Amino acid sequence: MMEMRFLCDEMLHGLGRWLRAAGYDSRIAGMGTADADLLRQALSEGRLLLSRDRKLLEYRGAGRAVLWLEANDLEGCAMELCHRVKLNWLYRPFSRCLQCNTPLRSTSAAVWPDLPDTVRASGMVLWCCPVCRKVYWEGSHVTRMRTRLQEWQSRCRGEGPVPEPAG
Repeated sequence: MMEMRFLCDEMLHGLGRWLRAAGYDSRIAGMGTADADLLRQALSEGRLLLSRDRKLLEYRGAGRAVLWLEANDLEGCAMELCHRVKLNWLYRPFSRCLQCNTPLRSTSAAVWPDLPDTVRASGMVLWCCPVCRKVYWEGSHVTRMRTRLQEWQSRCRGEGPVPEPAG
């Protein structure tokens, strides 16, 4: 089975970052990229072009590459996408760089002298992007993002909200 790959137009920049957080190969178009260029890129790279721009559907070949989302907000787009393409929001969480989309690699704190002392002393697992050199670790922001991905996945399966952890 072929891995789903996405291209988000500028209107869906936030959705593109969440797709990356879920582990999907998701490119995000630059501001002002022409519709024809977006479609050409999606077709040549085998990506599903996600957009809220209905005009994209008028291009020849758009039916093979464009998924027009009707929802007006991030939550609505996330739910619409998971139902229309059977997306798994827990596919490979936090395996891609949120900034440049590159797959992350595990790394050692010794390689990164500018890390906060608390991260360095914790011994937690670190990941880095081999392209943009951003370092990631399991901080509170990742915990909040993981909870949101879990909630979306639960809603996609029709299970309702995820209960709050005990504690």
